[in-house]
Amino acid sequence: MINAEAGVLSCNAWATRRRTIHFLRRLLVEIWGHESPAGKSTPELVFGKGMWYRDGFVSFCEGHSKIELARGQRNALILIHEVTHALGHRWHNDAFIRRHLGLLQKYAKYEAGMIAELAEARGIRL
Repeated sequence: MINAEAGVLSCNAWATRRRTIHFLRRLLVEIWGHESPAGKSTPELVFGKGMWYRDGFVSFCEGHSKIELARGQRNALILIHEVTHALGHRWHNDAFIRRHLGLLQKYAKYEAGMIAELAEARGIRL
């Protein structure tokens, strides 16, 4: 997401609260069960070092099979970002943002009005 959007999204205490791997795995299974194509295996979720990017380690999605969450990023907001990639949205384009915002509203307790404002600001139809 663009930095301005990330700032707005970080205001949701439920989504940004540090979570256990057990909590995040249950959330992943729930999202995957409703959102992925039938028969597609749920990605493995691990807590790891992450991948070095610019000036620190970041979480990442490895294809459709593995999501690694780095320290300081083990929350629902980051998990849903990586799940959006695992669902087939490789690039941070309009299709990614549309799907990501929809998932945040459904699974991370973001208000519909706020999500609609973010989408409208980007010229994205939900």
